[in-house]
Amino acid sequence: MVVGDGGGGGGFGRGGLGPGGGGGGGMMRGRGFHHGGGGGGGYGGGRHHHPRHGGGEGGPHAHNEAGIPGGRGGVPPGLPMAGMSAEDFDGKRLRKSMMRKTVDYNSSYMLMLERRIWQRDWRDRRALQPDVTYYPELLPPSATLENPANAVTTRFVKTATNKMRCPVFTLAWTPEGRRLITGASSGEFTLWNGLTFNFETILQAHDSPVRAMVWSHNDQWMVTGDHGGYIKYWQSNMNQVKMFQAHKEPVRSVSFSPTDNKFASCSDDGTVRVWDFLSCTEERVLRGHGSDVKCVDWHPTKGLLASGSKDNQQPVKIWEPKTGAVLCTLHAHKSTVMDIEWNKNGNWLLTASRDHLLKLFDIRNTKEEIQTFRGHKKEASTLAWHPVHEGVFASGGSDGAIMFWNVGADKEVGVVEAAHESIVWSLAWHPIGHILCSGSNDHTCKFWTRNRPGDTMRDKYNLNTLPHGPEDESATSGADASRSAPAVVIPGMAPEDRIDPPPGPPPPAMPNTPGTGANNTPLAAKGAVGIFGSSGDSPFSLSIPGLEDDGQDKTAEKKKTPYAKPIPKNFQASWNAIGNPAAGGDGPGGGFEQQQQQHMMGGPGGPFGGPPPMGAPPPFGGGGPPPMNMDPNCISLQELQRQATAVVAFGNVYPVLPGSNLFMSIPGGERAVKDVIRAEFL
Repeated sequence: MVVGDGGGGGGFGRGGLGPGGGGGGGMMRGRGFHHGGGGGGGYGGGRHHHPRHGGGEGGPHAHNEAGIPGGRGGVPPGLPMAGMSAEDFDGKRLRKSMMRKTVDYNSSYMLMLERRIWQRDWRDRRALQPDVTYYPELLPPSATLENPANAVTTRFVKTATNKMRCPVFTLAWTPEGRRLITGASSGEFTLWNGLTFNFETILQAHDSPVRAMVWSHNDQWMVTGDHGGYIKYWQSNMNQVKMFQAHKEPVRSVSFSPTDNKFASCSDDGTVRVWDFLSCTEERVLRGHGSDVKCVDWHPTKGLLASGSKDNQQPVKIWEPKTGAVLCTLHAHKSTVMDIEWNKNGNWLLTASRDHLLKLFDIRNTKEEIQTFRGHKKEASTLAWHPVHEGVFASGGSDGAIMFWNVGADKEVGVVEAAHESIVWSLAWHPIGHILCSGSNDHTCKFWTRNRPGDTMRDKYNLNTLPHGPEDESATSGADASRSAPAVVIPGMAPEDRIDPPPGPPPPAMPNTPGTGANNTPLAAKGAVGIFGSSGDSPFSLSIPGLEDDGQDKTAEKKKTPYAKPIPKNFQASWNAIGNPAAGGDGPGGGFEQQQQQHMMGGPGGPFGGPPPMGAPPPFGGGGPPPMNMDPNCISLQELQRQATAVVAFGNVYPVLPGSNLFMSIPGGERAVKDVIRAEFL
């Protein structure tokens, strides 16, 4: 037996010049059944001494030091062998190197441990600023207990999908947080790395879909339940030690008692059963629900069980497991209760139902809920209390949305509306609380983490969810735009989304050239990716981009548009105050900005004035040279077409996809863009 880095006695080997010469491979007997197997590895082994020659006969998985298959005598890296084809190499092909996403919490914990010597609490802590230089200042949730907002994980990290695609019904992090275990409809457990989120291993755990998964409080045992009613015990090394049939119908949920000596299971047979963990014997059968019991949870410190069912008359019950008595029935929901969970403080009970509502109860007064959380557009399907912040929890819906809530807040504190394409079956927080994992019926589980300081949240999961306010200059620019490049903004999104004029008084008005606007500026301005809806011939008329009547006279009756969420009156008032020329404003609708808008929209014929008259010189972007006094902040229509990502018209935002009819119509001007929008979207 040879144990070494390569063949030939390990190290550099006796039989060759390069690393890993001929002879026995690492950990095996020279037959090449394992990586680094016998025969020629490295730069030549066996009988050869020249570095261009391969070694002896290699095994089916023989690899040299660079990971290149050895096969019949390993080939030095970068040195092809004449007459060899891909079929002659037995080993695995090289994988393309790639950067793995990771969320490393080690540096944050080191920083917290260093600073706890002199930081008493929030009074000594520096405030985070929205800038990339504050990335190293981000601390774990346990370091900022006074700020639960730092646990809202709306930043997408990674999607994990099995080769055999199937719905993911349940999730559980290992107690130390190093791995995530997923249970799927195929009955398989998949283990994912908790730091780099890559696949680690998969094992066939059940013969039917895995429906429930929970770790004991002492972190030594995991109990799972499947669709066939079977329950299995697992050790932390994924070794199965016990199996028995607990129900004749699918097991929906499992929960341990505070001492880990008992656990409860619920099933579609309408019962909750209490089991002795060591002897696997049934101690109590709790009957009272009139239909399927979908969820059960044991109180964190007391002998209390809470269960939720499909029974609309008795949706939530609180039991005394020792005697099997019903202590309380909560008539709070009008539909199936999909999930129920106790808070660690022992007083709060949270429920999620198919009536779109989440309700919070206090067991010290169960006459009515203390708070109702409204926000899910469809059924609420799962819950998960945050492991660190007492009042923070996440919920998943049947429309694929994930929402974040804080007890006492009227609305959600965060939302990812399109997190999944189908129902979210399970949510699981990392034990530290900085990562949330979601499992869905769309065959994927996704990892979500906290937004870093200065994050613009402009990915596909968070686009247009930010409140009105200043944005990073690269927030809506193209994917390849650098930080120094000017941003491409969507007009009408906020008062700050305007083109600031240069300092000093506005330039004097000049006669218009056909095909241009005021001051002979070209038709398109840099950053204008949407259609502005301004009206009026005066350069000082007030206008809010995206709110006007698309070039029609203000006195004319406005065309009916599809319903859009109305803009708050205080926002409209602040816009008018900013853009009012009488007040000295320079915002939209006043002075230089209005002249530029008129100029972009057509010229002397009014807003969106149409093409230039016959015989007029072509506008800039239509083939002719730009005007001599062109403003440096303006771009051609061709450049606008290259940078545009969306068009704002008729009160809506329409995406501009390369190659689409809308994309091809931009060089034709505003009228062509409108015709395409009317034909394809209205």
